[in-house]
Amino acid sequence: MADGLPCKFIKTIGLQIVNARDFSGSFGDNSGAIIMNETTEKILGWPNPVGEKI
Repeated sequence: MADGLPCKFIKTIGLQIVNARDFSGSFGDNSGAIIMNETTEKILGWPNPVGEKI
C-alpha cells in the first residue's frame, strides 16, 4: 500500500502507464512517489519526469 493507495492501483482501475511504473511493494517505500499524467508533464515542460523532484 502506498499512502492509502493499493499497489497496482493504475492497473486495477484500467489506466495505462506510458513511462515509469505503478506503485509497488517491490520497491520499498512509495511515500515520496507520485503518478503524473501527460498533461502535467507537458505543463511542467519535462519530457522525461522520472526522477525529478517536485
